[in-house]
Amino acid sequence: MVNSPALILCVLALFIFDNSLGKPTRKLRLKRQAAPQSSALGALMSFSVKLSDMERQITSYERTIQRQRAEIDQLSAKLDSKADRSQFRNLQTLLNSKMVTLKDEVNTKDLVIERYRNKLRQLEADVKSINQEYSKLSGNTLEVLDRFDDLGFHCTNQKTGWAPKASGEIQYLDRQWVRCNPEEFLQSFVLKLATNHEESPVQYVYRCCSINI
Repeated sequence: MVNSPALILCVLALFIFDNSLGKPTRKLRLKRQAAPQSSALGALMSFSVKLSDMERQITSYERTIQRQRAEIDQLSAKLDSKADRSQFRNLQTLLNSKMVTLKDEVNTKDLVIERYRNKLRQLEADVKSINQEYSKLSGNTLEVLDRFDDLGFHCTNQKTGWAPKASGEIQYLDRQWVRCNPEEFLQSFVLKLATNHEESPVQYVYRCCSINI
């Protein structure tokens, strides 16, 4: 009867311990939609918290085993009669059975902790790799931005000869001598009237540009 509270606490601790590992948290799932670096760091923090909780529970179980052994030793010293000793032995057998079960649970939790630690090491390696790739990409980006800081354009205005407005060819740009040098591109063009008269001659005014890097 002296050990009833201890047995109740032991069973309650086993129930809480099973529930804590029976429902894996969704926080351990890496979400690739988020930024890679933030997702990996979040997973590392989640694994670390999980490991700390499990280690605290195992320490609590070991203390419970030690306390129950001390109570058994105290009862053994106090009991003298055969009847009391028989009752004590039955209680001792029951407690030993409980402790064996508890040790098995602790060993199982140790295996789970080791598995989480392996995952944690893998995540740390992934984070290191991501940081290296990010640093390399950041350096390349800065190099490109530096080159674009010196980016410049050189443009010249060109024009075709005058042609009658009534001419059918004038309405087709590709039939005019609108050409830029091979290293240039056509930036803009406009059809210009010589006068305000309806039958005024027209020509194309266009702009050729090149990029200076």
